Amino acid sequence: MENLYPILIPVYLVNCFFWGFVTKTIVENKGYPGKGWFFWGFLFGIYAMAIALIEPDMRAVREKDKSDSVIINSGGWKCGFCGYANSKDTEICRCGKDKAETTAILSELQLKEMMKKD
Repeated sequence: MENLYPILIPVYLVNCFFWGFVTKTIVENKGYPGKGWFFWGFLFGIYAMAIALIEPDMRAVREKDKSDSVIINSGGWKCGFCGYANSKDTEICRCGKDKAETTAILSELQLKEMMKKD
C-alpha cells in the first residue's frame, strides 16, 4: 500500500483539476463568471458539476431583460402582477389584467418605496 501513494496522489489531483475545469466551463457557457466555480468543482467534483448543470442560463435572462427594456422604451408597459413587458398597443396583459389596473398598482408600489427612502 505504501508504494501506491506516489501514484494515487497525482491521479487524485488530476481528477480534481478535471472536475474543476469541467465545472468552470459549464458555468462560463451559461454566462456566469467561472472563477469561483473552478474551486467548487475541484473540491466537490461531480456534485459541483451537477449543480452547475441545473443553474439557469443567464444569457437567456439577459436577452429577455434587453428585449423588455426595448419594449418599455418604445412606449410599452410592464404588468404589475406578472412582470411581463407589453407593447404600447396591448391593453390586456397575457395574465388577464388590464393596463390601467397594473399601472395603478405599480404607482402605489413606487410611492411606497419612495416613502420608505424618506
